[in-house]
Amino acid sequence: MDLTQLLKPLARDTGVIGGGTVGLAYGLTHSGVVILGLAGLGIFCMALGGGTTGHGGTSGVAPMGRIGHDEGSEVRKMTEHMEFWPGVSSDIPVRARLLFYGFGLLFWSITVLGLFSSRLH
Repeated sequence: MDLTQLLKPLARDTGVIGGGTVGLAYGLTHSGVVILGLAGLGIFCMALGGGTTGHGGTSGVAPMGRIGHDEGSEVRKMTEHMEFWPGVSSDIPVRARLLFYGFGLLFWSITVLGLFSSRLH
């Protein structure tokens, strides 16, 4: 995958959607607890998006003699190209989108906590 293809989802998910989520939560609640919760959700999304699960062991031997096939491969193929948000290209994996969104939530939450800490209750 070309890294320039990631710039548009990075800007959209981190800047617009993440910032919009935190800005909306701040505008509606003015609560520091909610902003901290969004920061925690951002860390969780980053862990989901950046984590690696379902890969085989390091031995290189396929379990039960099945070469090139694992149980989760069909699920990964089906969900990898699903649109996470409408109108966004489906060639970006959902895990990358979650990673970007989580980073945006964390970044904007820290920004709001730093800039508006005196106005939060």
